[in-house]
Amino acid sequence: MALLNKALELNREAAKLTAPDQVQRQAELVAQIDQILMTVENRAAVLTALASQRSYTNEVLAYVWGAIAAVLGTILYAFTMSFYQKYRIRRIFQMRVTRK
Repeated sequence: MALLNKALELNREAAKLTAPDQVQRQAELVAQIDQILMTVENRAAVLTALASQRSYTNEVLAYVWGAIAAVLGTILYAFTMSFYQKYRIRRIFQMRVTRK
């Protein structure tokens, strides 16, 4: 933002220079503006690449955590069903058979 504001400031200053003897200064300001804009463009490209990489990393991590949660859920379900089945078998063997 600071670089873009600086470029706008230099552009306003260059626009004010209209006299024929100020052409050299105006050309210098335009060259500085071009340099600032190139710097901003390069930084934007780097930020875009970093954001893309971070987004991809977050997506991969989401899938990994999803797979881990699914495995843990499956294991928890298997243990729960195993304990429930043992509980039912134990309850069946504790039953007493009585005559009516």
